Amino acid sequence: MSDKIIICPICGQSEFNEENGKYKCKYCEAVWEKTLDDNTIIDLRQAHNFHRLYNFEKAEMLYNDIYKDSDDENVKMMCNYGALLALFGVNFIKDKENNIITTLANYQDDYNSIKESKYYKEIINSNYKYDYVDKLNEIDKEYERLKKELAEKPEYDIFICCKVTPLDCNNKNNRTIDNQKALDLYNKLSKQFKVFYSEVDLTGVDYDAQIYSALMRSRTILVISSCREYLESSWVQSEWRRWLNFIKVEKKEKKSLFLFKLNSFILPNELSKTNVISDEDLLNRISEYLCKLKENEIESAIDEARTYLKRAQYEKSYSILDDLTNEYEEDHRPWIELVEWLEYTGVDKKDIRYKKFLEEALERVKGREASELKLKYVDLLDEEKNVKQKEKSFDIEEKLIEAKACIKFKEYSEAEGIYKSLCKKYLDYRPWYGLLELLIIQDVQKDDDRYNVYYERALDLCTDKSIKEEIFIKFNEVYYEEEKKENVEGDDEEKEIEEKLVKPEIKEEIKTPSHKILGLSSEEDNEIISFMAIVERARKMTTGRKLQKSDPLHTEMSQILSIANQYYNQGERLISKGKKAEGLSYLEESLKKIAELRIVYPQNEAAAHLTLKIQKLQNPEEFNKQFPRRVEAAKNEYNKPDKKFDAYNELSILYEMNPTFPGLEKMLYNMKIDLGLVPKPVDRTNINKSVKLTKDATNVFNRAGKDEFALKEALKLVNQALEIYPENEEAMILKDRIQISIGGK
Repeated sequence: MSDKIIICPICGQSEFNEENGKYKCKYCEAVWEKTLDDNTIIDLRQAHNFHRLYNFEKAEMLYNDIYKDSDDENVKMMCNYGALLALFGVNFIKDKENNIITTLANYQDDYNSIKESKYYKEIINSNYKYDYVDKLNEIDKEYERLKKELAEKPEYDIFICCKVTPLDCNNKNNRTIDNQKALDLYNKLSKQFKVFYSEVDLTGVDYDAQIYSALMRSRTILVISSCREYLESSWVQSEWRRWLNFIKVEKKEKKSLFLFKLNSFILPNELSKTNVISDEDLLNRISEYLCKLKENEIESAIDEARTYLKRAQYEKSYSILDDLTNEYEEDHRPWIELVEWLEYTGVDKKDIRYKKFLEEALERVKGREASELKLKYVDLLDEEKNVKQKEKSFDIEEKLIEAKACIKFKEYSEAEGIYKSLCKKYLDYRPWYGLLELLIIQDVQKDDDRYNVYYERALDLCTDKSIKEEIFIKFNEVYYEEEKKENVEGDDEEKEIEEKLVKPEIKEEIKTPSHKILGLSSEEDNEIISFMAIVERARKMTTGRKLQKSDPLHTEMSQILSIANQYYNQGERLISKGKKAEGLSYLEESLKKIAELRIVYPQNEAAAHLTLKIQKLQNPEEFNKQFPRRVEAAKNEYNKPDKKFDAYNELSILYEMNPTFPGLEKMLYNMKIDLGLVPKPVDRTNINKSVKLTKDATNVFNRAGKDEFALKEALKLVNQALEIYPENEEAMILKDRIQISIGGK
């Protein structure tokens, strides 16, 4: 063999020991005879070249071909050894301390140990086993460490890869600009994602096992480099080449490798089609990619779990969902799927898992979805609590009925006593509201301090927004009624005061009468027609303002809105910690996302609300200064017939930002009445008139017997009573009785 070709045919290194006519590589410890012919060496080096480029499958095939064509036992063992290294992607690299480290790049799920491979068995059963056994045991230990790491390490969103120390640098403390940038990005990205960077996260001595594990369990890799030489350095190259191999064997997405070039240079061919990103759009690009990837992963896994469930492969389905709860800790959907799994498989509702899974889901979801979940699974959340709640509710309702009966017979002091006992016993708004109504019924003077006490307690304890508005109106009616008593002398003046209390009827008409669509009698079903008019107006107000699941762009738009909210939350946290400049940059990113959303949905409420929140964070003083002007501008817009809905929605969003702004809550309530979204408030005169009409209808009904004409007359009177005061319960009951008597005609 020529002296100029003394490099290891297996790993390509040129450091070796010479003994007894043999060479032994200091890196991989391969052994070859000095008499090895040049053609065989060339073939072995060609196999190594495939291995060096991480084309392990091709390398293994070539080693097998050389094995078949050779009769030399030494060559056959070298081929077995080379094929084993290719099968498990084994490489040998020097670390910062100049120690030779064994790395793996091709973990095999089907093997618990390298000793299970056919190549290992052939080597151990050959005459050359003592040349290789120590190195094989070392590789197997590394494989075991890797297997353990893969079982224990958490999932990462981003793996950061870069050259830490300069080339040919004797000072181990020197660091590259690549490393400085990596640390900066690690700190930024870690606030939003789970990030792995070896300089921060490596522990102990099993460096490569930890690195390989982190690579395997990361969703994307961010390679940072200032020059080609750093990209092609041994450790950096081993990381990104391993990633390319994952992509090749479909363990990673094709677009999951991002390259951040700090300078301009020509890339290696393998990286020529990589996602090269700039400093400006780095966070945005990676965030978008990861959000989309996670969403696809969750939906795909849930679909897979459902498929197994339908096939009655219950354990497999459950296992997938259970894994999802660990991989996506902040997502509520896997927990809901587990609840549905319990229901589908017929698990007893007393099983404690129902409660656990629901509570986990509710911790991760807010707003309307949380309310819907509570409503859907109300009986499963806390059975004992529900029983107590039902008992409490029954007790309160029973006492409230008793108090109302006392009021009906003008036993006001008894009613007051019942209400006050409930106030002491329960934290509920209803008895306080009852005391407020009792003051109004007894015409207590408006300067009585009890009005304010009862009103404030009722509002504090009430959680329903519509009922709060009702309490607000009821309280303010006191002052209007008092104004009537003090200032009104003639019928004309009294009528003028009433107009302050009761808004004019809605002038807008529904072009096709609802009762005709439903086939209902307009005489008998005015309240249904009125309700449908309210529904129709509410529907018009939400069109284009909320993201609808039926919309073909719902998923993309929801994702954009989600990213915008993530940027806002991050910016808010940073500003609260005194990092204003950094926080403001996140807010700008959020505004860019909102702008994308508004191209499709220019009137989207969530986007408008988020924009206001951002503006308030950006410049609180200017926001507070402009707030009254915005309210006034929207108020003026409301006076334009074609701008009513837009102005109302604008004011609603402003109210969410500042619910204590003077007069805004009342203004919105009056607009709701004007738009037909809530019924008009009813004054005492109309209530009394409705009660009288109900009594007249009762008398006619009691005398009617089977006289259809008389029954219809009674129905006419009761409809008039309900039109004046829709909450008249006696009239509702009477109407049902009349309709039953005439057969629903």
